[in-house]
Amino acid sequence: MQRSTGSTKERSAFFVNITLNPVPWVAWTRRTSLSEVRATPPAENEGVWDGRLASTSNWHGVWEVTAATLDDVCEQLAGALRTELAEKWIPLLPRDAFRALLRERRNAPGIVGSPRIADLLCRIEDVSEADRKELISLFERRGREGDQTLGELAEWMRRAF
Repeated sequence: MQRSTGSTKERSAFFVNITLNPVPWVAWTRRTSLSEVRATPPAENEGVWDGRLASTSNWHGVWEVTAATLDDVCEQLAGALRTELAEKWIPLLPRDAFRALLRERRNAPGIVGSPRIADLLCRIEDVSEADRKELISLFERRGREGDQTLGELAEWMRRAF
């Protein structure tokens, strides 16, 4: 939840943000190991794909709650969140589905960072150690040829895995 500037003593105004934070992506952005990421919950700004659960009762999409509306807003929010998760976010949890989304919507709103790297990271975690070593060698070579991102990725992969 993200507080809105519309909050007062009597009314809390907030946004509900949702992000997908694959462990390899967060580890890459932090430049740390996968196990370290698994031990520390990711922050909202560490996601690859993000969105906002908009309130239907406010044209700005802001959720607003007062002491008098608490129960109604909680019920609306729970229902909207349940629907949003079931229809949009949970179907993206399988890596194949998420990678397909990244490939088809590379420049779509909601993608944070590089979809190419995110797609690659979702694959890297699942490949064999021998294939990973080959990828590291390839990325090192590409780094020497001028692709700084792949050179950095190779260095990180050596440490992270």
